[in-house]
Amino acid sequence: MNGAACVTARADVLDRLTAVGKAPRTALIVAPEEVVAHCPEAFVRSHLREPESWPGADAPPSPAEVTLAQVGDPDPTLAEVEQSQRESLIYRLE
Repeated sequence: MNGAACVTARADVLDRLTAVGKAPRTALIVAPEEVVAHCPEAFVRSHLREPESWPGADAPPSPAEVTLAQVGDPDPTLAEVEQSQRESLIYRLE
């Protein structure tokens, strides 16, 4: 990715990023000018060029659902991943 980025502590930006009632101290703002995919085969496997395979804009996956899909481990349940992420935000981020 090429482009510009900056770190901000502006309250109006951070308020929009609040998770579990806790706003971050800073945020990274990225303005990409060029994005290069390194694996063209990934686009084929993902069916990205098939609009019927896209999720609805009104129901994007939750962060826990994305994590579960990326990990590919059948052991944790969605509820366990959600709880782990919630605890991480509440207890481990300051």
